[in-house]
Amino acid sequence: MLEAIGALGHDSAAELRQRVEGLLVAGVRHLLVDLAEAGPCDPAVIGVLAEAARLLEGRQGWLRVNPNRTRPLAEELDEATLPDLFAIYRSSLSSTSRPGR
Repeated sequence: MLEAIGALGHDSAAELRQRVEGLLVAGVRHLLVDLAEAGPCDPAVIGVLAEAARLLEGRQGWLRVNPNRTRPLAEELDEATLPDLFAIYRSSLSSTSRPGR
């Protein structure tokens, strides 16, 4: 599980990428990203999460995002690229459609 607090700008995306890469190297297959206390997200952050979702899906795993309930995540998703949106969508479908998940 990764928890983000405060605004997630361009520098935060670089730090998030490093942390996610460390978890992937360690063999993580399931990752929950908690944005409940996060502020506005730079589009690069959405890209990092989408890339992680694709990699985890390739490992038969998943990535879940616990969004900030006080701000709609749609604001950040509006600026995400179409491939990133598809990767996040596919990742969310793949684990919910499996029995026992």
